[in-house]
Amino acid sequence: MGTELLTWMRRNTGMRPQPSIASGDAAADAPDELARRRHSGAPGLLAAAEEAFPAAGAGNVPSLREIQRELHIGQGKAQRVQAHLAGRHANAV
Repeated sequence: MGTELLTWMRRNTGMRPQPSIASGDAAADAPDELARRRHSGAPGLLAAAEEAFPAAGAGNVPSLREIQRELHIGQGKAQRVQAHLAGRHANAV
């Protein structure tokens, strides 16, 4: 259907689609939205984790599932939180 409509438009309206020209390095031209979101809010997340798990200490780090459930985050962020909690208390001891 889409091809037929495009063909009809070309024949009857004189419209010709203009090809868009991408730069040689189109990936560098676009902002990395995932990188921006990945690094935004990390200090707030770690502060929330410290509030949610005040009893966490060296040898008493919450499981990934517990962190995910409490903070409503995915596995990747939960792993970062767990490493932060383990490292923070290991340095304090």
